[in-house]
Amino acid sequence: MSRRETGAAEVSRSAIGHPGDGRLGMVLFLLYLAWLVWLPLPIGSNRPIWVGIGLLWLTLLLGTWLLGWMSGAISLPGAVRRAGGLWALLLLVLGWMVAQWGLPGELAPAWMRAAYEAAGVDAPALTLDRTATLQALLETLMVCGAILITVLLVRNRRRLELLLWTLVWVGVVTAVAAGITVMERADWQVLGVHLSSGQTASGPFVNRNHFANYLVLTLSAGLGLLISMQSSHSPSGWRQRLRQWVQTLLGPKARLRIFLALMVITLVLTRSRMGNTAFFASLLITGGLALLLIRRRQRSLLILIASLVAIDILIVGTWFGVEQVVDRVQKSVTVTEEQIIIHDEPRMEANREALKIIRASPLTGTGAGTWFTVFPQWRASDHGFFDHAHNDYLEFAVDLGLPAVLLLLSLAAITVLRGFLQLSRRNDPLVLGSAFASLMAILAMGIHATVDFSLHIPA
Repeated sequence: MSRRETGAAEVSRSAIGHPGDGRLGMVLFLLYLAWLVWLPLPIGSNRPIWVGIGLLWLTLLLGTWLLGWMSGAISLPGAVRRAGGLWALLLLVLGWMVAQWGLPGELAPAWMRAAYEAAGVDAPALTLDRTATLQALLETLMVCGAILITVLLVRNRRRLELLLWTLVWVGVVTAVAAGITVMERADWQVLGVHLSSGQTASGPFVNRNHFANYLVLTLSAGLGLLISMQSSHSPSGWRQRLRQWVQTLLGPKARLRIFLALMVITLVLTRSRMGNTAFFASLLITGGLALLLIRRRQRSLLILIASLVAIDILIVGTWFGVEQVVDRVQKSVTVTEEQIIIHDEPRMEANREALKIIRASPLTGTGAGTWFTVFPQWRASDHGFFDHAHNDYLEFAVDLGLPAVLLLLSLAAITVLRGFLQLSRRNDPLVLGSAFASLMAILAMGIHATVDFSLHIPA
């Protein structure tokens, strides 16, 4: 074999490899992508058994990576060391959850000790439900492990691109499957769990709002890829313009645009009010920020964002019933000259009762994952039961206390700040696209979290 052929073979073998992790790292990366594909399939992994399987899978990945690092087959990426503040915040959150589970009950607020006394038992810990807190701790460990394994394995451009494409493909496949079930009025099963689609798309999730939120995440990844394909150089002649138009119509960008349209169609079919609102709001806000921060791409980026909004709202929305989503929003909220009236009294009452719980134990919380246990003790007798507060911020504050919520918000703020810096300082298209995807996803999740509990769904 010639030297040129040998070099080409090495490039081919290392397309998703890295000089610091070799073949083992490449295998672990592929298993990591398979893990991401698996997570949403069993109803968003929103059951203890699926959390256990996901955590076991992740533990095997991290354990194998650690053995490879100890043997010298894998090196530690520099990004791990640069993210020291991130790891410190994560450890503080995990440490507090462990403390809630293990600290003696004498440190609990008086009303929590009284609740234990009413049940005829001594307060065993700084939580009203040690089993629920342990379950929440395991879920949080899986989230922290996901962050760590991503930093360890996504260590070159090709892997970052494959990660985004994997999320897009999962979104497209689940969107098409869910769309077909809605069109055919079909019922289907996911890993033995019976799901009924009816007139709304819920995909592999039980709750259509959670499916809408997951689609927004995959749409954010797709939009990041689309932005990474935008050229900062304008064609100088008619031949270059023609070549660029042909590539746009027939190349990867056109296929990706079709994938995005399919996901938006299914997002509309979920009839999720806040899911659709969060998507379009985050797209417009992040797009506006990108226009301000990204240099030398203003014109092409403006055309791209304008076309996305126009096509999604005017064409996709008209054909697939965006007016039904708008009608649901209008029935939920009335805006007058003096105030905004929200017509969802059960959820509003649950939020008011959550504020009472927070005022009762603002520092310690009631224990991670204990909303299900504590809420019935505080709700009025004529109010319905909610297994989650349909507001992630309030539920985290009830469970963990206000200091821990500030730590969680700091984690998001660090990522948002990093995204701003990438958009304003970097010129690499893929880096800009991934920063856009990250900012849009965080913004959309943050908006949706005000009325739902998607941050409590592992996928």
